[in-house]
Amino acid sequence: MSTTVCYPVVGVSFENRQETLEKFYGGYHVGSKSPAVLLTEDDNPYDKNAVAVCLVVDDTVSLVGYISRDQNAEVRSRISSIRDTYVNSIGRSPNGLLGLTIAVEYAQDGGIPDGKPAEEQANG
Repeated sequence: MSTTVCYPVVGVSFENRQETLEKFYGGYHVGSKSPAVLLTEDDNPYDKNAVAVCLVVDDTVSLVGYISRDQNAEVRSRISSIRDTYVNSIGRSPNGLLGLTIAVEYAQDGGIPDGKPAEEQANG
């Protein structure tokens, strides 16, 4: 048994991340469970608990953003119980920027982090 929690990805407007998201978005199929990769960044100068979110675009693993600062320590503490990580949704904001939410599936014994369960995300 497992629990799926959704997290918005932050920092998507920095560096060339919008370009990467545009390429990903062009090939994205709703409901496809496109994999996402989480990487801890112990040497991140801005946040010692940083958790990077990467996507595979054009056969390359590319950084697209981060788990937010208020949720990343919790994700890191349960990283060994993650069973699956994938793109839950991607879309364009009113100002034209692409953003995304990832879904993280935790083994039941890993507990539920402070994010929103996937069912609540889907229902508002």
